[in-house]
Amino acid sequence: MAIHEYVQSDNPLLPIKIWNQQLNGPELTSPVHWHRSVEILFVASGRVGLEVEGHKQVMEKGDLTVINSREIHQIFAVASNDEMNGITLLIPSDFIQAWFPEHDKGKFDPVLVQKNKAELIGYITEIGRLYEQKEVYHEAEIVSLLLKLLMQLYRETRVSVEEETRLFEIKERLSTVLDLIEQSYQQPLTLEQAAATAGYSVSYFSKLFTMTMKRSFYQYLLDFRLRKSINELQLTDKTVTDIAIDNGFTSIHSYIHSFKKSYQMTPKEYQMKRRNRHK
Repeated sequence: MAIHEYVQSDNPLLPIKIWNQQLNGPELTSPVHWHRSVEILFVASGRVGLEVEGHKQVMEKGDLTVINSREIHQIFAVASNDEMNGITLLIPSDFIQAWFPEHDKGKFDPVLVQKNKAELIGYITEIGRLYEQKEVYHEAEIVSLLLKLLMQLYRETRVSVEEETRLFEIKERLSTVLDLIEQSYQQPLTLEQAAATAGYSVSYFSKLFTMTMKRSFYQYLLDFRLRKSINELQLTDKTVTDIAIDNGFTSIHSYIHSFKKSYQMTPKEYQMKRRNRHK
């Protein structure tokens, strides 16, 4: 199952999370996750891979996408030397529903989103600029633009759909497994433990997980541990051996092999590349 992200702003005056992003290489790969928030991703330059509900695409300069509530998704590097500059907005479902009570009974249609791309990009880039410069009253201006953006989405791109109750219930039930991984990824974890946590038999859980996530439980756990290790490679002076052990790998050799297979470079090469970039 994907990580269920609980999205909260760290600024009480801003109901959304805003990222002006400059990412490259392994930094471009996020864990597979889902949330009740609506996510909007705009690529200002470079490129990034995007997978939503098992469907993959490559986003390039000028591309925009809207990821609906509860859609399972991740970004990934198309090539190991890729870079991407862009803006991501995470708009909590509770905020949207306060203004648009029918929020859970529809979705933003990707074809209609593209027809309104120019207007939407205008709102998003201005929100990104205001957030970066933090001028006086920038929070009020951002909220004003956000409501205009949502109004554009609802008037021009919203379509009604039947609520996918069964899928939502599965995701909610399996969120206990996500919590288990988040809390215990540094320790040995088995398929049997995960199935018991979700309240399913091992065989049913394994099939359900793979069907939903398009990857096995163990592959997801490996990807999660690799992503956590990248944070330590970026932010600490620990040795590669210590980082491997701290993130649940049974040996330095298995860590290096898995890292290289996923990111086309070793952990040490990534560490050196990042240090050279920040000299």
